[in-house]
Amino acid sequence: MKLSEFEAVGRAKIFTGEMRVYKDMSEFNEYIEEVDVYTAEQMQEYAKECVREAIILNSGGTVSDDMIKRAIDSVFTEDTKND
Repeated sequence: MKLSEFEAVGRAKIFTGEMRVYKDMSEFNEYIEEVDVYTAEQMQEYAKECVREAIILNSGGTVSDDMIKRAIDSVFTEDTKND
């Protein structure tokens, strides 16, 4: 799944410039960019899909779905031993 396949939950404006005093808002505004915002769950699903693709590409396609699932589960399962 590609990130573009997720539906953004909103948009946010972020500052991409350096921290300094600006003469006027037009100078400041050139460093403002709007970006899509996704939920943590969407980003985790995207990350899982990236891991799945990496495993498949690096294995030459010789790895089973079960092995991929176990690898993803081991990476994305929360560690509760230290809570």
